[in-house]
Amino acid sequence: MAQADSKAVMIRGKFYIDVDDTCKLYLNGKLIHHAQENFSITPEVALTVGDRMVVHVWDGGNAKGFKMVFVSTDKKWQFTFNDKCYRYWRDPEVFDFTAKEFQALKDGPKKFGGKTDRIPFKNQSDYIWGDKPTGSSWLALMITKNMVAPFKQ
Repeated sequence: MAQADSKAVMIRGKFYIDVDDTCKLYLNGKLIHHAQENFSITPEVALTVGDRMVVHVWDGGNAKGFKMVFVSTDKKWQFTFNDKCYRYWRDPEVFDFTAKEFQALKDGPKKFGGKTDRIPFKNQSDYIWGDKPTGSSWLALMITKNMVAPFKQ
């Protein structure tokens, strides 16, 4: 499978989010989106290998789940996020981290099924959740070249 060249290539696009109940996405320490329940799309952002994300998920009870996909504006590239991409983030007041801090994080969520995919195109991202069954949880991920693949609708 061809992959985008990882040498400082910025790819502009949007995140497609499926969440139950809500989430906030932070990219390199900056809030870029507050998603309400169900499907939403972020404003356009630039994404590159090495970028850092913190995702704050919140659930009030019952069904829950979080899934995201990034698609380039020109519809040539797609970033998918499986359960192995994420780590539990323990500091709810810090929304950025270094590569060394990320590498020190060991625990992460497991994927789960049973959800209807509301993202409107084929993708390999997993539904996941945080470390608490309800309330707030935080997840960290670092963008890698293994997440990038040609977009297929």
